[in-house]
Amino acid sequence: ATTQAARDIEDDLRELGGVDHVSWLMGGSYPAVYYNLVMNQDRSSHYAHAVVTTTSPDRTKTLLNEAQRTLDRLHPGAQIVVRQFSQGPPVVADIEYRIFGPSIEKLQELGDRYRVALQQHPDVIHTQITMPRGEPKLFFEADESEARISGLELAELASQLESSIEGVVGGSIIEDLERLPVRIRYPDEHRANLESITSTVFTDSGLDRWLSAASLGEFVLKPEVGGISRFNGERTNTVKAYLRNGSLPIDVSREVLATLEADRFELPAGYRIGLGGAEEQDGEATGGLAQFAPILVVLMIATLVLAFRSVTYAAILGGVAIFSLGLALLSTWIIGFPISFNTILGTLGLIGVALNDSIVVLASIRASPKAAAGDREAIVEAVMGCTRHVLATTATTIGGFMPLLLFVGGDFWPSLAIVLAGGIAGASLVALLFIPGAYILVTSGKHQQLKSPLIGTASEGVPT
Repeated sequence: ATTQAARDIEDDLRELGGVDHVSWLMGGSYPAVYYNLVMNQDRSSHYAHAVVTTTSPDRTKTLLNEAQRTLDRLHPGAQIVVRQFSQGPPVVADIEYRIFGPSIEKLQELGDRYRVALQQHPDVIHTQITMPRGEPKLFFEADESEARISGLELAELASQLESSIEGVVGGSIIEDLERLPVRIRYPDEHRANLESITSTVFTDSGLDRWLSAASLGEFVLKPEVGGISRFNGERTNTVKAYLRNGSLPIDVSREVLATLEADRFELPAGYRIGLGGAEEQDGEATGGLAQFAPILVVLMIATLVLAFRSVTYAAILGGVAIFSLGLALLSTWIIGFPISFNTILGTLGLIGVALNDSIVVLASIRASPKAAAGDREAIVEAVMGCTRHVLATTATTIGGFMPLLLFVGGDFWPSLAIVLAGGIAGASLVALLFIPGAYILVTSGKHQQLKSPLIGTASEGVPT
């Protein structure tokens, strides 16, 4: 059934146009041809995974939402998720809510509540839960007294029913060095048909009689727990949601939780919720970065203080770092990219480049005795002398990041490139305007001799 559905899906997909090649894998995850693909479906008869190659990158972007809408409409009996290859950590589902608690029934009830709330969001296309309320299971409720009168024990009934449905091993064949069992059972048409199963007959070997199942009991279809899932050893019902392309998982997740809170929905005592999916991966990455950020900040401050032998100059450069943070956010906002881990990573790189330009300007000012003394004309002359170096560094850096911004799709590399390229342009203005102005403010009225490893010892009688 999965294979047939996949063939129908491929036919409908090709009718949309722009599809060059489709490669399927039935019953399991596609091989990890890309670093963030997750192979979490092993021997799953209900699952199929395809990789689609389009005629152009532009067609890929337009086909994503078009194919999602069309396939959902034409195949309502299947959950179809259309995604583009993109950068980032491996994530099974965009949003995951893990509900922990002791009672299976209560976990199922809470899972359904969160699932309904997710499905009502316009950006959610499909949802799943790991502990569904019940899967259909066929029971044969035998009348024990009738079975005994007929000369059959309950164990015999179970054994004959299992032999009919599952089959019995009646021998084996040898294929090269492997012995393969031969299983004898009813054909698939009989085993897959509910009416055929309920018409099963039993045999009484002692009296050589054929007895219908209806005379010994009845078949009843009942729901049963589909499985008990756990996370870190605790009973957990995980609610998963898949979003439309271009949606922001963290924003959608928080909007859904805010809606539940507005409806005054609360978890009962003994139950709690944990977040997974994209939000968990983003939190882990950001937390790992935040773990080392204080150490890096302390080392940076210590380096600046030791290099200039002045806390004041280190504070000026600290102002440059604050400006760099604002420039990174401004660049991201202008282009319209969401703030992500790459934004934080690019901001750290931007701070380093901005400090480099500012250090060059500050060192040029201090290298001139008159400029170091606070003479404004000398400061302007010193800044003009290093302007070409600063602008050349800015132009080459921006040029290096432009291909990532213009020719690479997705949100991973462009979000990093815009922070660095856009921020560096503003960082050059900070270095050429803010540093001289701040230097004039902090040196105004000071006429004492300073010693710096960057410019040597000032001549006697010259205020620095």
